[in-house]
Amino acid sequence: MARAVDSQVALLRAHRQLQVAVRQVVSRVREAVPGASCLLVGPTDHPQRVGRSWRLRRRTGQLVDSERRVAAEKGCGFIDLVSVMGGPMSMMKLVTEHYAGPDRTHLTRRGYEALADAISGAVVTGFNGWQRAACSEKRDEAVVKER
Repeated sequence: MARAVDSQVALLRAHRQLQVAVRQVVSRVREAVPGASCLLVGPTDHPQRVGRSWRLRRRTGQLVDSERRVAAEKGCGFIDLVSVMGGPMSMMKLVTEHYAGPDRTHLTRRGYEALADAISGAVVTGFNGWQRAACSEKRDEAVVKER
């Protein structure tokens, strides 16, 4: 029991340390290039081999949560690659569909191309939404000035 608690405490500590490190990196970039846009990209799904089977890495979900939280705090975009890939343990299906290699960590050329398409699509969609909102704000400001 004590070992399990120690393990959980260590994971929480690592989770907090990751958030601090990501915040520091984003802050340094913001200081160096104040007007730059920011996009954090989470890790891919990559199950852990246990004997002859595979299991979900708990740390991956924690990484995604940490990066998502920091992105929101710092005004950055965030892309959750685990979700883009199909969710936790999706790598197993991607292997059978030849989007990922048998190591369940690396994608194939086909997989990297599909991932690049998904990321670029998300960036364009996000930009279009931002542009619509910015234009709407300017339109509202113009209406207020006319009155």
